[in-house]
Amino acid sequence: MDHPLQVTFLGFTHTPDLDGLIRKSALALEAEAGNHMTSCHVFVECAHQHHDETRVFHARINLELPGGVLAVNHEHHAQRTHEDAFIAVRDAFDAASRQIIDWRRRRNA
Repeated sequence: MDHPLQVTFLGFTHTPDLDGLIRKSALALEAEAGNHMTSCHVFVECAHQHHDETRVFHARINLELPGGVLAVNHEHHAQRTHEDAFIAVRDAFDAASRQIIDWRRRRNA
């Protein structure tokens, strides 16, 4: 990457394990992009549900690649699977991986 990985945590105190998962996943994305990724910014936010104060996590990833930016905004308001920050991050990186596969397919076409 031309620019260092940026990670922003909003609304909660993160753990070194969560930070490590993000860094490891970003390296895997960079490899999947054929080392063409020039920047990556990951946002993990904790929001509270108003009716019961349940913590819900949202993860967003912005990737800069030759030809544009991929933005992954992976939220599940209806599903309660993101009451865990690790799951929100994992799902966002899975979605980013699928977008990189599509980007590589378009690029090679």
